[in-house]
Amino acid sequence: MLANLRFYKNELGLYSLFKQVYDMEMSRFLRGKGVRPNIWAHRGASAIEEENTMPAFAKAIECGADGIELDVRLTGDREVVVFHDKSLERQFGKPLMVDELTLDELREETKNVFEIPTLGQVLEAFGGECLINVEIKEMGFNPIDLVKKTTEKIRTSECLDSVLISSFDPKALASAAWFEHRISRALLFGMESPLGLNVLDRLGQNAFSALHPESVLINEKKINTWHKRGLAIHVWTVDDPNEILRLSELGVDSFITNVPDIALSCF
Repeated sequence: MLANLRFYKNELGLYSLFKQVYDMEMSRFLRGKGVRPNIWAHRGASAIEEENTMPAFAKAIECGADGIELDVRLTGDREVVVFHDKSLERQFGKPLMVDELTLDELREETKNVFEIPTLGQVLEAFGGECLINVEIKEMGFNPIDLVKKTTEKIRTSECLDSVLISSFDPKALASAAWFEHRISRALLFGMESPLGLNVLDRLGQNAFSALHPESVLINEKKINTWHKRGLAIHVWTVDDPNEILRLSELGVDSFITNVPDIALSCF
């Protein structure tokens, strides 16, 4: 395990790791000429159902979404659960930390509102039906564990071809490449995460399968540059139909949206 952690020490190690792994053929993420962009439901159809829940993912597919986006964290007993926040405060009104509760305790604390699914449940139910974008959240005190357990779940689910791992942290993507190089990877970045662009400039195109920029960062020049590097461009989080149409004209490959039904009606 110590050998696996070496690339965390400096950027050179991160670069070296990416050069050691073979990246998948990414053409399937690139939008064909005359084809509409893909629509991915942000935390499921989160404008209709509770975010990151089985009903939200089912509703997204019912709406016709091409994929679903979700977030993963570890519980105190190292289970990979689908949940966005560090704590239960926003959605359940409880100042409890997800990584300090076992899965059973988490289920007990939340049972009267909605059930937090495990990644395994989501992959079993929807793997192969649509693309599943798994975002690795902050990795806390055990930075390797979340990525390792997530890649193991994806590998054993036998739906490698329909899963994409994304993260704002290039180290998370590096460790994902280390544990299972066949899983596609995407770098997330936004206005408040300039590190993303800096890392992109310094690493080779094999480091990532796709880019997930915040929509306000997009312009035609960037799209052309990234496409020439063979990178697909999936923007977040876009709900306004006029903005969807504008970015589609620029050549965006996929939209991550809270309203997949509205997004699909634009095309």
